[in-house]
Amino acid sequence: QVSTFKPYSKYPPVFKDIAFWCPESYVENDFNELARSIGGELIERVENIDTFTNPKTGKTSNCYRITYRSMDRSLTDVE
Repeated sequence: QVSTFKPYSKYPPVFKDIAFWCPESYVENDFNELARSIGGELIERVENIDTFTNPKTGKTSNCYRITYRSMDRSLTDVE
């Protein structure tokens, strides 16, 4: 199967990390969908970079790195 070329951005990515305590009913895909619904086309990637479970309380925290990139401009920190 031949892959078609997908253009890539010549502009640099912007990385933002977010960490939060997860409820017991947490599903990872829910966060991915939420991030993409807010960031839209600017979100290039969402990846879980760390998971921590508190040994005393049993609560779990996830840290995600969100990569933003635009195809036509450099993004500002506010964007």
